[in-house]
Amino acid sequence: MKKVLAIILAALMILSVVACSTDKGESKPSVDATTGTDPKGTDEKPVELNIITTLAGDNEKFYDTNVYKEFTKQSGVKLTSTYVDQTKFDLLIAGGDTTDLIACYHAENYKNLASGGLVLRLNDLIDKYGNNLKKPEKDIMWTLLKDKYDNDDGSVYGVVNSIGMQGGNARATNLGTYTIWEYYKEIGAPELNDFGDFVDALEKIVKLHPTNAEGQPIYAFSLYNVENQLYPFYGPLINYGAGFRTYNAYIATKFSDNSLCYMFLDDEGPYWMAAKYMNDAYNRGILDPDSFIQTRADFDTKVDNGQVLSNYYAASREGWEIIPMKGTWMQENLFDIGGNCVCIASTCKDKVAAIKLLDYLHSPEGCRLIYSGIQGEHWDYNDKGEPCFTEETIAHMKAGGDEWLATGVDEYMLYSIAGVARGVKCADGYATALERTKPFFTAGLNENGKDFIKFYSDRDGVDYLYPNEVLYARGVKDGSNLNAAITKSYGTPPDDIARIDAALLEIAINSVPNLVMAAPADFEDVKAKVLADFKSAGVQKSYEYWQSRWKELADKFMD
Repeated sequence: MKKVLAIILAALMILSVVACSTDKGESKPSVDATTGTDPKGTDEKPVELNIITTLAGDNEKFYDTNVYKEFTKQSGVKLTSTYVDQTKFDLLIAGGDTTDLIACYHAENYKNLASGGLVLRLNDLIDKYGNNLKKPEKDIMWTLLKDKYDNDDGSVYGVVNSIGMQGGNARATNLGTYTIWEYYKEIGAPELNDFGDFVDALEKIVKLHPTNAEGQPIYAFSLYNVENQLYPFYGPLINYGAGFRTYNAYIATKFSDNSLCYMFLDDEGPYWMAAKYMNDAYNRGILDPDSFIQTRADFDTKVDNGQVLSNYYAASREGWEIIPMKGTWMQENLFDIGGNCVCIASTCKDKVAAIKLLDYLHSPEGCRLIYSGIQGEHWDYNDKGEPCFTEETIAHMKAGGDEWLATGVDEYMLYSIAGVARGVKCADGYATALERTKPFFTAGLNENGKDFIKFYSDRDGVDYLYPNEVLYARGVKDGSNLNAAITKSYGTPPDDIARIDAALLEIAINSVPNLVMAAPADFEDVKAKVLADFKSAGVQKSYEYWQSRWKELADKFMD
């Protein structure tokens, strides 16, 4: 019904929460801080289960951390992970060669798993053991799964990650305008009104710093290849910042009004915006010439070498800051549902232990442990009763790399399948993820971040406390109005549309080099040729299907 999302949002609405830097303070004994119940503390031997995942790479060192050991104790499951890429995953599905649990991106895989008999029907298990999974705030998950991803029998075959209010960050994690802060200050920190201004700014930096210390060339932008994906083309610069939340490689929802963005035809969508700006960068000589042949690993190496000035993934990288651009979008504290799904395999050796594990993953206390670590070691309560990261934990966080990974806090193996979002409150009234609290935004700033704040405070005559205050004040828009139910519910198209879309995607991917490397005078002609190829492949029929699907969802989830 049309009021579904509004009801759920009302049920889950939370206030901003508080955390701060502190040494270990007085803890609150005898009651679990996140549940209000006695800690489990069981001496029973944990059940050993394995999860096959397409989400998180293997990290054997994680099993030695105290967080993993505490997770095992609290959940009653000693969980190990086996990573497979999508090709191997498809082979496993085809051969029925699975294990205890399966984690994957649900939009692409959920229905195949359910219809293939590879995963268990969970309805009865949830009814009997799912204390957290039966809470009202999970209703949107069942609505989305049953609406498009069930096995056409009304059953449930998996659970989705990260449900609820996401919480805010000290700095936006979803804009493409990251660059090296010292270089940006060096050119006078120019104001940005659109992505063209960002191209101009990075060109100035390249002229000042054409090579790194080893004499290797520096580029404003660098792309990379992922098979059958467009995201590496438009994502690193455009995607979220320009106001789009992608569902797949060519379907997105617009932050501005929750309408459909059909990228093949939307001139202001990520695909054609990226074509325009990357063509400009190429013709200026500031786009990496290896962009069409290199892998993500090659790209990361160049970033590590200081050869790339624009890096969408630089949120935690020392020396980089996000540059405010008027008219771009942030989506910091919105209600959302993750895109990952966890299922119990039909070959699972202990389905009761497995469903209890999934229920624990959907508890605030389990997610506080995953996101924030262990009370008394990684965080504790201060004299005001506020849960705060210890100074030691903040130091590890700032150091990043192996030092941070060694803590086991916020490790991807677990947080990729955690069912409660980072901004959801625990029983103590504070967020599951303690970094999503405003005082931590100040305590967690590194020296680079502090300099960024001081620079814009001096320029604007305002005492900013953390980077997002700068971004909002300088014209970045709040995207928290995004309707997550629409974004996550487009589903799988019928076979005839899927065939058309596959052909369109192939055309779009193969056309990228021609669009980017076209001479300025030839760009519109090359674009027209691509659009003609889209038309011949059936783009209008595809567009009409996706537009009608959007209309169904808008009628269901919007007032």
